[in-house]
Amino acid sequence: MKNSQNYFLFFLSCIICLIFAELGLRFFEEQKHSVYPSGLFVKDIKNGYKLAKNFSGNHSFQDFSYDVKTNDFGCFENDIKIRDAEILVLGDSHTWGYVNLKDRYSNILKNKYKFKTYNCALTGSGTLQQKNIYIRLLKNGFNPKIIILGYTPFNDIEDDTLFPEYKVWNGILFKSRDFVIKDSGKADFEKIKNLPITFFRKVKSLLHRNSSIYRYTYTLKNKLFSKIKQSNSENNAMSSLIKTRLIYNLNKDNKFMFDQNIANIKEFAKIAKQNKAKLIIATTPNNKKYCSKSYEKSILFIYKKLKIDNLNIVKNETCLEENFFYPINGHLNKKGHNYMAEKISESLSEL
Repeated sequence: MKNSQNYFLFFLSCIICLIFAELGLRFFEEQKHSVYPSGLFVKDIKNGYKLAKNFSGNHSFQDFSYDVKTNDFGCFENDIKIRDAEILVLGDSHTWGYVNLKDRYSNILKNKYKFKTYNCALTGSGTLQQKNIYIRLLKNGFNPKIIILGYTPFNDIEDDTLFPEYKVWNGILFKSRDFVIKDSGKADFEKIKNLPITFFRKVKSLLHRNSSIYRYTYTLKNKLFSKIKQSNSENNAMSSLIKTRLIYNLNKDNKFMFDQNIANIKEFAKIAKQNKAKLIIATTPNNKKYCSKSYEKSILFIYKKLKIDNLNIVKNETCLEENFFYPINGHLNKKGHNYMAEKISESLSEL
């Protein structure tokens, strides 16, 4: 009986310590993780996922946080009359904008340059999904004269290759497909593995969202592994990207993946033309610290193929200085969005 009481008191003490530790860490914790608000995403038969309609919440990440509010059409945008959406802006998270609504390049184009834009970008998406969003909006009565495709070659080719890359559980987005990583640490771009949403992944996601103790433990583990890698002279961030990201690995074996992404863009332009609209490609610049000869080689290859069909490409830089991006998360910051708005407005003025 006495032993049972001791065990109970020990267990109770541990619970109390964990509660105080959690409360204390939450008080002192800085935002070092990216968490989309739960319920923002819903399942979609065509694209794998989409934004929930009429949702409001807050997206916090390592460098910033901002409010997210979707409209009746499931776009992260204010409600406007369909006929006023003359310029449809589509793209991934850089176009969606990790900034306040008014600071996105689509909104700067609207407020500063007086273009009638409408942003329906989908974070985490590729060209194929963005084309599908355009088709859906056409069915809903939209008929824009111009479509600005926020094209991010750094990951859009991968997104199209891995499509559908993400699935939704309980309003939370999970990666569902990825390239196989060899023992050498290099990705095998010809082999794709499925990533089921297991019970373990669900628990990890919930803990990551709700437990400061878990997040601190996770951060500590990463720091320890990072030190081990550094002591063993492991690859730095740039060489790791070269090993694992498709954009740095254009060759005869995976050229077809680039060709498929380019074909998706051309198909997008064709559908736009059939609906009396013009597609303009606004490429998201890469951070200069992640630029390399292999990256520039891939960009030149893509542009050469697109220009054969006389597609409109915004004249911006392939790579920009680090101060155009968030230092930790890496997305375009407010300055980066201003740059994109300026370059796109110059292209629109030439039409």
